Amino acid sequence: MTGRPTASRRLLALLALIAAAAVCALAPRAARADDGATPAAPATAAARAATPLTLDNGIKVLVIHDPQADHAGVALAVNAGSMYDGKSPGIAHFLEHMLFLGTTKYPKSGEYSDYLTANGGSSNAYTGYDVTNYHFDVKTEALEGALDRFAQFFISPLLTDELSSREVNAVDSEHSKNLEDDFWRARQVYRSVLNPAHPECHFSTGNKQTLEGIKNEELRAFYSAHYSSNLMSLVVISSVPTPAVEAWVRRIFTPIPNQKLAKPAVTVPLFHPAIAAHQVDIQPVRDMRKLWLRFELAEADFDPQSKPTRLVGSILGHEGPESLLENLKREGLATSLSAGGNDLGNQGTFNIDLDLTESGLAHLDVVLERIFGMINYLRGLPELPDYLHDELARMAEIDLRFYEPGQALDEARTLAALMFQYPHEKLIENFTLIQKKDPATVRHVLAALTPANAFALVIAKDRPADRTEPHYGTKYGVSPMAPELVARLAKAERAGAMALPPPNPFIPSEFALVEPAAAAKPVLHAFDFGEVWLRHDVRFQQPKAALQFRIANDENAKSARDSVLGDLFAAAAGEALNPYRYPMTLAGLELGVTSSRFGLEVLAQGYSHKLPELLAFVAPYLTGVKIDEKQFAILKERATRELRNKTRQPPSRLAFDLFRETFREVHFNDAQQLAEIEKLTLADLTEYAVRIKDAIWLSGFVYGNLTAAQVQAMTADFVKRLAPARALAEKERFVPRILELKPGASLILARPIESNDSATLLLWQHDPLTPERKASLKVANEVLPNRFYQDLRTLQQTGYIVSAGAFEVENLPVFYFMSQSSVVDPASLRGRFEAFVKHAVVELRDEPAEAFEAARSAALAELLRKRKDFKEELDWHFQIAFHYRADFGIDEKDAAALKGLTREQWLADLATFFAEEGARRVSIELSGNPARFIYQDSTLEALRKGARGFRQRYDPVEGTN
Repeated sequence: MTGRPTASRRLLALLALIAAAAVCALAPRAARADDGATPAAPATAAARAATPLTLDNGIKVLVIHDPQADHAGVALAVNAGSMYDGKSPGIAHFLEHMLFLGTTKYPKSGEYSDYLTANGGSSNAYTGYDVTNYHFDVKTEALEGALDRFAQFFISPLLTDELSSREVNAVDSEHSKNLEDDFWRARQVYRSVLNPAHPECHFSTGNKQTLEGIKNEELRAFYSAHYSSNLMSLVVISSVPTPAVEAWVRRIFTPIPNQKLAKPAVTVPLFHPAIAAHQVDIQPVRDMRKLWLRFELAEADFDPQSKPTRLVGSILGHEGPESLLENLKREGLATSLSAGGNDLGNQGTFNIDLDLTESGLAHLDVVLERIFGMINYLRGLPELPDYLHDELARMAEIDLRFYEPGQALDEARTLAALMFQYPHEKLIENFTLIQKKDPATVRHVLAALTPANAFALVIAKDRPADRTEPHYGTKYGVSPMAPELVARLAKAERAGAMALPPPNPFIPSEFALVEPAAAAKPVLHAFDFGEVWLRHDVRFQQPKAALQFRIANDENAKSARDSVLGDLFAAAAGEALNPYRYPMTLAGLELGVTSSRFGLEVLAQGYSHKLPELLAFVAPYLTGVKIDEKQFAILKERATRELRNKTRQPPSRLAFDLFRETFREVHFNDAQQLAEIEKLTLADLTEYAVRIKDAIWLSGFVYGNLTAAQVQAMTADFVKRLAPARALAEKERFVPRILELKPGASLILARPIESNDSATLLLWQHDPLTPERKASLKVANEVLPNRFYQDLRTLQQTGYIVSAGAFEVENLPVFYFMSQSSVVDPASLRGRFEAFVKHAVVELRDEPAEAFEAARSAALAELLRKRKDFKEELDWHFQIAFHYRADFGIDEKDAAALKGLTREQWLADLATFFAEEGARRVSIELSGNPARFIYQDSTLEALRKGARGFRQRYDPVEGTN
């Protein structure tokens, strides 16, 4: 529950709200917009309305009425975070944890989460530099009760010493899980070398050492000093009419005290002379090679109307043929690059982040010369071409108009934080749109991007290090850049073919909606080489579509070698496509190629005007290898490094990896793939590309705004371009199968791992699912996970990562329980899981019928919850079409089974599923740092000799008889 989320320009733009009050400056125009006019907003967006409020106590509120929302989403952000930690590193984050543990009105520590769980909801929070954000979602009919419980966090939290002494263990476990995460490690080194007078320089998450001994008085003092209603923003999104929500909000949130606090501006610089024009070398846990360049910016560089960092970032971070990145790739120096601004309160930085090759790491000075050569080139231009600004502004308008409402929780969380940066009366208009062209602010940003103002972090193995960061134990070193290098970078010139991005040909201009002939149910289109389904969208009413094409072959599932070749071929296609794919991304289009056990898969989505062109564009890259020996060597090395690094994944992820390896009939583990990839050559990849064309079968689904004629034409053209020799017969197509355990099989898979933490994943399996059995499992999934979390995480404090849940694999149900721990050994975790299950099944029999009805209602609401966007609709439809025999009415059948489920039948099913006799279960137990848990063999004599001595109940006090 820490770390401020970040997102790309496009993701944040799509989280934007369409509201009449917020976009009144964008008058609706005709559906066709090839004259550059703003297209009309869809009906679904027009139905949404936002009402800005300011409560009597100063809380700024945005109430969003969305008739389409099936769950309510709520977020309250406090304009205070880790910047206020002072002499108690992590106290802001610690307080965030504590507010969940009971209030005067609702003293039970699990009351809030129990209420949300019983009503199909969830909650979380994060602590950032200057924002702490609390958020939840819940069934609409339970919104008022959830708001009341939530508001008490900020009115009368308990904050007792007993609770704090327990919860400090949870914060320490959260820190423990990050100890081997190289992002957290590098970020903490970065913070530790900043200006010591700046509040960003400290350790913000906290651990047992920094928080031990913090009492109720300190927490309350921090709470009173920084939590005030006039520094809060609240967002409520629901289908409840606005007048009702406004009445609730005024009644429930106005009692939050207004301390009339002012957020002080930070005036000291983020950098200081000891790090400007310096390099920090950091030794990671995993094998990686990264370069982070940071430049300090002033508040004016984040002008909210012209957004200069967005424009500069779009040029330096471009990936087209003439880009900085593509030049670095051609020289074999880097594989990826991103660039953009990062605001930090009233300050910020401009960031350029690269993944380096071995050659790039060995020739850092050359990499830096290329970067500053491009920056100096931009700075030397009389002015930037108008189209660079105009295209960004145009796409911002289009994205705002054709917003896809996401999950209410995600949207509320994002908007609540944005309300501290923009007036909430015109929040999204101001955030999303580029409202003016201001070359002076762009030049001001470029003027700051100098080597004298640069701070470079190099993250790679075997870097020189003479210091140790105390909280993560990261080895690092700090050294000045050579004066001659700084002088050379200041005069560097652009190299190779580096130039400005050309005009973007993919920006859409057609926005008409097709006649939704296939909206009631999907329509199948059969071809000689496969089948493609089409379903028209009537829910979002957007000029967009999404498609997924699976090009099945009979090779990928044969061996680890062919599986690796499939991954490399998909990566090679992506690498060759990348210079052309990036402009597509800027124009609201996404195109990806992946490989699986089934074959190759193509995913494309975005504005439907240009979508058929994407499919035709990608086809040649799937018929042969389009990279050279140098590019292949880089791809192979990167894939090899990723496989090796997987051994340093968090134990919880490794446990699920082992589950998949154990239960899948066809699965090639990391060791098998590593053994094969080291042998492969470009010739092998070329041969593979020829081999998979021999026989294919196309399975596709198209969701959205394309006509049947368009789908037929683009599919026929796509297959023609692939030019397969024959259709893959049904018996040749890969069919996944899962291991089915025998009744009475209780097994343990135990392995040592390289980690500070350990993990246990306990799984129950049962008979194939029927709608009735599935209904019982869904209700159990509403009841058991939260109880398990409260028991194993909150009460027993086994670890920060604790979860449970139900899922199905090839129609076999699985219920799992998992904890990643630094304090409890795997076998003991298993024992605690089994004890929990045993007692929970018994305790549920004594609960009132109302509790079962609430859980069943929550399960039904979750089943029928609307999918949030085109991608989710596509994913669901593709799975149903090709893995559930096109049973598109499956949700209705499952809903009917849920409605017919009785409490008695549910309890009986639960007892049968978790019965000790005949159980089918596997415990996957991964032991990290085994010395922590090993008992040493000893003799009585040796034990006594090594002990401290014998002690009586009351030792005599020195000086007394």
